[in-house]
Amino acid sequence: MKSAPRGTPALSRRELLTGMLPASFMAATSSTGPTISTMTGPVQCRSLGITLIHEHVLWFSGPRLEHPGYSPIPKELRSESVDFAVSLLNDAAAVGIKTLVDLTPHRPIDLYQQIARRTNVRIIPSTGFYRRAKIPKSLA
Repeated sequence: MKSAPRGTPALSRRELLTGMLPASFMAATSSTGPTISTMTGPVQCRSLGITLIHEHVLWFSGPRLEHPGYSPIPKELRSESVDFAVSLLNDAAAVGIKTLVDLTPHRPIDLYQQIARRTNVRIIPSTGFYRRAKIPKSLA
């Protein structure tokens, strides 16, 4: 970790983040402090606990969104996928994980809702994704 230049006070990660939160985020506050939306409703930021910041609760690398009949999780695997994700999240909760941020694009939100209702780990879904046309050809 790089130290701050001489004469510059060092900030902890928490001090840096709370001091630089965007105004739009700070505006989303309850009477007891800022909140963030999760799959099961708003949560006070100070109660997020140990948070995994870049996760994929479900992932499917089959047909792409533009293919006819696209489904991120095939019908015959949906129930098994939910059960498996819940099992892993419950294992994570058992070792102290309280929250995770999911960055999966084109996710089946209905499955995420089922998963969120069956685990104590809070899931914060991302709100955007890269447009396929903007992804470098070497990564597509």
